[in-house]
Amino acid sequence: MPLSYLEWNDRLFTHYFNDEKRDTEVILYADEQIIEKIGGVNSSIEDFLNAVKNWGGYKLSEFFCQRAFNTFEEWEKKPNLFSFPPYFAYLIFFVYVSTIDDSTGSDSYHRKLNTILGQKYRNTRPQHSFYKMWMLWHDLEDWTDKTATLGQYSVWSLGHHDHVGIPLSQSLISNDEKLKLPCIFYKAKLSPDRLISEEALRDLLVINGESGKYKLRSPLIQFLKENHPSEIVKEEKKQAFRMFLKYIYNELSNWDGQDCDRQDPTQSKGFNTHANICLNIKRMGSNTGIRIKFSNGDSFFTAGSRVVEAENGGQRFKVVCKESSQTPWSKRLEVSDGTNKPWDIRNNTEIWENGVCFFDKSNKVIATLPECDNGIRIFCRGVYSGLDSEYWVETYRVERNCDFLIASRKENNKKLLDWGDKECDFFEEIDEAELPSFVKTWSFFRGKNAVHSLQGFNCLDIPQLVSIRLVGGLRLKGGVKNQYLQTNPPKIFLINGLGTEVAIFKVFGSSRPLPVVFKDPQIWEIPRDAPSGEPIKIEIGYIESDNNWRKVAQIRIFLIPATINVANDLPKTDRYGEIISNFEGSEDAPYLIGVKVFT
Repeated sequence: MPLSYLEWNDRLFTHYFNDEKRDTEVILYADEQIIEKIGGVNSSIEDFLNAVKNWGGYKLSEFFCQRAFNTFEEWEKKPNLFSFPPYFAYLIFFVYVSTIDDSTGSDSYHRKLNTILGQKYRNTRPQHSFYKMWMLWHDLEDWTDKTATLGQYSVWSLGHHDHVGIPLSQSLISNDEKLKLPCIFYKAKLSPDRLISEEALRDLLVINGESGKYKLRSPLIQFLKENHPSEIVKEEKKQAFRMFLKYIYNELSNWDGQDCDRQDPTQSKGFNTHANICLNIKRMGSNTGIRIKFSNGDSFFTAGSRVVEAENGGQRFKVVCKESSQTPWSKRLEVSDGTNKPWDIRNNTEIWENGVCFFDKSNKVIATLPECDNGIRIFCRGVYSGLDSEYWVETYRVERNCDFLIASRKENNKKLLDWGDKECDFFEEIDEAELPSFVKTWSFFRGKNAVHSLQGFNCLDIPQLVSIRLVGGLRLKGGVKNQYLQTNPPKIFLINGLGTEVAIFKVFGSSRPLPVVFKDPQIWEIPRDAPSGEPIKIEIGYIESDNNWRKVAQIRIFLIPATINVANDLPKTDRYGEIISNFEGSEDAPYLIGVKVFT
C-alpha cells in the first residue's frame, strides 16, 4: 500500500533532520533517486508526487500551493499537535521540481511545476498562492534555529528570483556531496583563511571531485566544466553558478581546516597550516619575519616553543617556533643557534621567490610558505588576521575596500603602476630608503581599494563573491566546529563587501544588528551578552531598492563558557584568608578555593 502524505512527511523530515545532523547546515537536495530511497522498498517517485498532490490538507482547497499554505497555518495554530513541520513534504516537492529537466528544453521553474501538477495549459504562469511559499521556507529556518539539535536549514535564494530561487538554491549540491567538501578542501591544500579565485576554486573542485574517493555527481561536475566565472552568458546559468560558488565559499569559511579522512580516533587530525611573511609598518627594516598560523592552536607547542626544520633551495636548517599570545599565530621564527635572534628573511631572494617548507622531527610537513605568484606577494593589514594593526600579513588575494601592500620583482613595476593608476583609489611605489636591507631586485607598493583585476596574476584577481572570515578569539578543539570561549569570541570580517552590508545576530529565533568595530573593511563584534551553548547565526546582507533583504553570507558559531574543575583537596579560605575546616560550602558565605603561587 502506498505511503500516505503524513507518512512521507515523517520519513522525509527524519532523513534530512536527525541527531547525526546536529549543529550542521542541512541541504534539502531531493532528486528521484533520493526520494525513492527514503520511501523504501516498492516506493516510486510517482507514489511521492501523487501523495503530495492528492493531500487534502487541514482545509480543503482546489489550489496546490494554497493547500500547502493551509497545512502551514495548521502548524502555526496548533504546534503542540506536531513533532515537526507538517508542510515539509511540500518543500521537498518544490525542490524535486528544480532537479528535473523540461522536455521542451525550457529553464522555467513554473512550467515544470505546472507540468507535474497536470496543468500544462498554465505554461509559465505561477501557481495560485505560490508567492506565499516563502513563509514556509522561513518558518523552517526559524524552527531549526530554535531547536538546533537535529540540524539547521538556512534560506538562500538563487539570483534575484525571491520565490523560485529558494528551491533552486537547494538543487545545486546534495548532502552527501556537502560532506565530501572538507575532504576535497584538505586534499586541495585549501585553508579557511586562503580564499582563492572563483576560477581556481572551480578547477580544484573538478580535479578533486571528478573521480576517486570524493567523487561528486556527474551532473555537478558537468555543470562546473560548462561554466566559467568570466564567460557565462545565459543569465540563469550565471546566477546558478554564482550561487553554487557562494555556497562553496560559505562552506570553506565555516571549515575548521581539519582532515576529515582520519579513521583512527586516537590519532590527531591533520590540518592545512600556512606560514605567512609578516611586515611591520613601523619597523619594516627590523621587524620583518615569518610567522606560522596554526589551525590546531596550542596542541602544536611543547613548553611554549618547538624546533622545526625549514627547507629552502634544497637546503635544510633548523628554526625555533615559539607560541604567541596572539593565538593562533606563532611569534616570528628564530634562528636555532641559541641567540634568540629572529630569522632575517629580508634579503633572502630564494624565500621571496620560492617560499619555504617546514617539517617536524618525523619529517612530516607542518606548514608551507607558498612560492610567489609570478613575482608578486600581497599583504593586508594584520587586524584582518588577528594580529596588531601595525602589522601587514601576507595574503593570497587582494580584496575590495582594503588597504594593501604589494612586493614585486622589478620587472613587473610598469604593469603594476599602470594598473594601480587606473584601477585603485590610491597606489604608489614605496621609496627604497624606507626599506633597508630588503631584496634589491624587488619593489614595494602601497594601494587602496582595487576595483578591477590585473590579468596574469592570480593574487590580483579581484574576487566577485562575498565571504566571511572569523578573526581572533580563542577557538576550542573538539566537538562542533567554530567553537569559541565565551569570554574571547572572534570578530566577524566580511571579505569583498561593498561597505554597506549589515550583520544580523540570530539566536533563539530572535535577531538584532551587530555593532561595527572597523569600517574599512567592515568588522563586527559579537555582543557581550551572547548566550553560550546555543548555535549563533551571523547573517550578513543588505536591503535592496525594493526593500527586500538580500543575504550574501552567513556563518554559525558556538560560545562555550569557561569552567574550572577544582580539586576537593585544595585549601578553602574565608574572606579574611583563614583556612576553613570542616568545609561544606554555602551560597551565603563567600570563600576562596586554592591559591596561585609565583616563584
